[in-house]
Amino acid sequence: MTATPESQILQANASFALNLYEILSRKKGNIFFSPLSVHAVLSMLYQGAQGETAQALAHALKNPDVKSTAEGYRDVIAHLGSLKDVTLLTANKIYGNQAKSKFLKAFEDCVVKNFGSEIELLDLGEPKGAARIVNKWVEDKTREKIKNIVNEALFNNKNLSLVLINAIYFKGDWLSTFKEQSTKKDKFYLEDKTAIEVEMMHQKEHFYYKDDQELGAQIIEMPYKGSTVKMMIILPKDGIGKLEEKLPKTDLKKLTDGLKRTELHLFVPKFKMEETIKLNQILIELGLKPIFDMNQADFKGILDTSSLQDNIFVSEVIQKAFVEVNETGTVAAAATRAAMVLGCAPGAPKPVIFRVDKPAVFLIVASHGEERNVLFLGRLSQPEY
Repeated sequence: MTATPESQILQANASFALNLYEILSRKKGNIFFSPLSVHAVLSMLYQGAQGETAQALAHALKNPDVKSTAEGYRDVIAHLGSLKDVTLLTANKIYGNQAKSKFLKAFEDCVVKNFGSEIELLDLGEPKGAARIVNKWVEDKTREKIKNIVNEALFNNKNLSLVLINAIYFKGDWLSTFKEQSTKKDKFYLEDKTAIEVEMMHQKEHFYYKDDQELGAQIIEMPYKGSTVKMMIILPKDGIGKLEEKLPKTDLKKLTDGLKRTELHLFVPKFKMEETIKLNQILIELGLKPIFDMNQADFKGILDTSSLQDNIFVSEVIQKAFVEVNETGTVAAAATRAAMVLGCAPGAPKPVIFRVDKPAVFLIVASHGEERNVLFLGRLSQPEY
């Protein structure tokens, strides 16, 4: 059976997520990002890319053809907007230079219809005002969790043609909340085996769980209210390094195969993370050098370039992301910008202990039928709250 455009996009995003994570995981410490946010921005660019630039985007993003990508995102965004009992906001916006940017109608119609994108022309002769407008929009869309995604300096570039923004915000309460009185000081062991003190939450409850022999890890799904969005935690038995060697070859769909409702003693540290990631070099490593190259980039399907002296290309892609996990639930947000320049009953099994007291990988995913949409992905190396 041929996969639907929606399914193709979900699979593409899952693959792209692991490819991004593989490169990001080379650095030590916490990691947190929204693969969907980056993928959505680049998929909007894909709609107006041509020639080798379009081929590079299709290959790196693992996307189907342009039309199927647009239809797939239309369905993905509609599904995310329909979720109950959690707050999940996704928003796309393209800012153009009112002095230089004349959008082609086919591109404008496509991104508005399929990506729910807004398009606004800015007076880039007023860098301070332009930065304030963009930052205010992102703050509003992420409930003030992401601030200052752009600075005034970006708009001092007289050749700037486009700024693409994707913002995603999630707030969910656990289906089974942790009692605050059960949170105690406890030890968390860093990669170098040094112990630090953390606020460790605890509850005894049934969750979907498995011991994954192939990955050498325990896996748990913790649902938020509504049960459509879940946090998955992958807790390695032999250190985070060995797990991260195996993850890129893992089919995320198979992570949930064999999960069984199991009574657990669950220990999870409270944590907050705020990450800013410059993605240019990472995306170049994934094969996207053409989009950053003034001579190679081909985005003739976005703007009317007849009045432009220079070619347009992407100058930078930056994401800011935030997550907070506590007894009641999770708050997570991300914004990506791409700037273009020119006790047991007898006989019952004992509860399994799932103790996140060492570095682990975590995902926030939304169920789409049998597929999982990877909204956020991270590595918890050093919990801070």
